[in-house]
Amino acid sequence: MKFVYHRQTMPRQTGKFQQQQPAGRPRKPERANGRRRYEMLLDAAERLLVREGPDALTIQRLAKEAHVPMASVYHFFPSPAAVSVGLSERYLAGFGELVGRPIENVTRMTWQDIVATLIDRGVAYYSDHPYAQRLILGSDHSWQIRSADLANNRLLAASIAELLADQFPHVNREELLQAVIVGISIGDAIFTLSIFDQGTITPDFGREATVAICGYLSTKFGQAPDSGH
Repeated sequence: MKFVYHRQTMPRQTGKFQQQQPAGRPRKPERANGRRRYEMLLDAAERLLVREGPDALTIQRLAKEAHVPMASVYHFFPSPAAVSVGLSERYLAGFGELVGRPIENVTRMTWQDIVATLIDRGVAYYSDHPYAQRLILGSDHSWQIRSADLANNRLLAASIAELLADQFPHVNREELLQAVIVGISIGDAIFTLSIFDQGTITPDFGREATVAICGYLSTKFGQAPDSGH
């Protein structure tokens, strides 16, 4: 599907960006000043979406929220869909950071405790970024965002499998990786249920996700779930 904009409603652009930048993708800045403006616009978009929902997200409303000219928004985001993609990329990068953050005393923990710690971090992240719940797991995501989420899950799974590998010495690394990918999908499904049932991802549903993931891994690899989970 092609997006056609009337010339008088779009800021004039020249060169490579005008010819190649898809309307549904943000333009990533390379310079420090541009990166700051880009992140500032995403901050404004997140505030607007949390406060008023997805119907409020227009280029005009975003410019007003960020106190910048519309041309400044169009420079990075040619459409509201591009803003959503930019936000989703920020959220998915945030999940990568929380998984990569060191876990204190990880060598003394059971693998079930490691899973529980990562789930708790995920619940806290979604709590700090409530619109991420709708954009990544809820009804506001596009197939483009969903595909990016699934691809990101594979990256997260690789990091998590490394954390768990020493506690599954009898399991082939590729098999463990695939199991962790499935486990993340199980957790996402329970998080989605929490959003539908409670309007948010609650700690109780976080614990349910831990139980379900640990139960799946235990059943698949023949290890009894830890009694604490």
